[in-house]
Amino acid sequence: MESLFAIGNGYVGSRGSLAEGSPLSAPATFVAGVFNSDAGSVPGLARLADWTRLSLTVNGDPVRLNHGQNLQHRRILDMRQGMFWREWRHQDRGGRVTRLTEVRLASLADRHVLLQSIALTAENYSGTVTIDATTSGPLTLTTDRGIIVAMAVRTRRADCKGNGTGSTELPDHPVSTEIRLGETCRLDRVVAICTSREGKRRAPRSSRPSSVGRGAP
Repeated sequence: MESLFAIGNGYVGSRGSLAEGSPLSAPATFVAGVFNSDAGSVPGLARLADWTRLSLTVNGDPVRLNHGQNLQHRRILDMRQGMFWREWRHQDRGGRVTRLTEVRLASLADRHVLLQSIALTAENYSGTVTIDATTSGPLTLTTDRGIIVAMAVRTRRADCKGNGTGSTELPDHPVSTEIRLGETCRLDRVVAICTSREGKRRAPRSSRPSSVGRGAP
């Protein structure tokens, strides 16, 4: 399923994995032509850090497919626009219903850029939402062939007050925020990927601030 829902632009591709993770989910991002191998094994595409990761809890209860009740869940691959959509309504053990809408794409305007946006809405409650948007895995990888792959990640949380103004950059650890009945919070993530095969190139405007990810050059 996650291979069927993969996004890509010819330079970089990413499986349609579950953002919150699952024992059955296998997130992976690959750069075309960049291989790695263990001693004695057949070389395969080098697996990059999981930039899509986003774990949520509501008043301490996890929002996951294998916890609580799933009222609605579907994944869509929009072949016309080259976008991956996910729509999910989750009810936790306390009866709180959270609606999540996610979109991902691999840019054609700049093939080094990946984008993710997630909107979460508190349908029938007010409470504390804890967001863990920490990227899973190292942001700089050196393959056994000496190729360096660097990933820069920036995640911002839009204002949850519903007025559409202001945003906050998320740190590299879980953060909590208050959400009121009917409010929607949006998280936007921009990822830039470069390799040493390409030499120096100008970084995308959105990835230049000093907040660019852990260990990224």
